[in-house]
Amino acid sequence: MPREIYAIPILRKAGFRRRLPSEAEQGRELAHRIKAALLNAFGPTLTCSIGIGPSELLAKIGAEMHKPDGLVILRESELPDSIAHLKLSDIPGISKGMSARLEKAGITDVPALWKLGAKEARGLWGSIEGERFWNALHGLPYERPVSEKRMFGHSRMLSFDWRTPERVHDCARQLSLSAVRRLRRTKLKATQLTLSVRGGGSRTDTARRSDHQRWSTEMQFEAMRDDASTLEQLAAAIAHYRREVRFKPRSVTVLLHGLVDAAPAQADLFSQPGLNDQRAAILVRQEKRERLSGAMDAIRAKHGPASASWGVCDEIPGGFVGSKIAFGRIPDLGDFNEAPSKDEATHFCVVA
Repeated sequence: MPREIYAIPILRKAGFRRRLPSEAEQGRELAHRIKAALLNAFGPTLTCSIGIGPSELLAKIGAEMHKPDGLVILRESELPDSIAHLKLSDIPGISKGMSARLEKAGITDVPALWKLGAKEARGLWGSIEGERFWNALHGLPYERPVSEKRMFGHSRMLSFDWRTPERVHDCARQLSLSAVRRLRRTKLKATQLTLSVRGGGSRTDTARRSDHQRWSTEMQFEAMRDDASTLEQLAAAIAHYRREVRFKPRSVTVLLHGLVDAAPAQADLFSQPGLNDQRAAILVRQEKRERLSGAMDAIRAKHGPASASWGVCDEIPGGFVGSKIAFGRIPDLGDFNEAPSKDEATHFCVVA
């Protein structure tokens, strides 16, 4: 267990993004309140770095500048001097490939990047994203494209005693149920399930783990979002895994994707009559299963997460399979499918 835990909260509030420069002190006060609340709730072990800027990109840059317990305000009037010392690789959104492209164009540092014109950035990026990046870097407003949800999924590192095919199935089963419950809270259904397993985990020269042994399979099916159909597709994927994989698993991932509208499907007028009857039977069965899954969701919402489950629910080492705060998404309260536990009840397992 590490002795220090670092967290970087990034505030994304539309009303806060375009305030007057003189109002930046309100952000400073809010940041100090956040730090004080963390100290009061968790003690000095849990710290955070906070960045405040005229754009989300600049706020992210600020949060990265003074870890693990920093507070940086990047003011528009102080740009680009306040970030001129950074490497291009320190700027969110500039990957290794993009760095190579910029270097080829003679741009090797932040001051040179700053001098680019908006249209030049668009040309280097090869899309409108370059112009959006330019506006964000200069602290200017820009139109953000509406993002569409493309998948629902969960991953899990396996403890030593869970690195067997049987336990991979047990873990993947709970990950699948968690993902499909999230799916049911939307107006979408899934038509594909991907099961991925990684092994190896040897240390590289940079002391980072390299899961060089990888395997995945993808199942395709009629659009669904119920527990029973999800577990059927997972069982088929697990059968492939048992036949094909010979390495020791270290982590498992389940994704539900190929998302479509959850509105009732229309029959194909040009398909064979026999196939239409078969598909209609599948749709009727899935509709019944979806109603059953919805009833179980209602029971859990009223009586607690553990009040109803589909089959046996084994406890996974680490004690939590629900949603977590990921890099790109703040989870909804409904994503947490387990009851809150007291701090002293939290336990840890070795996954090295």
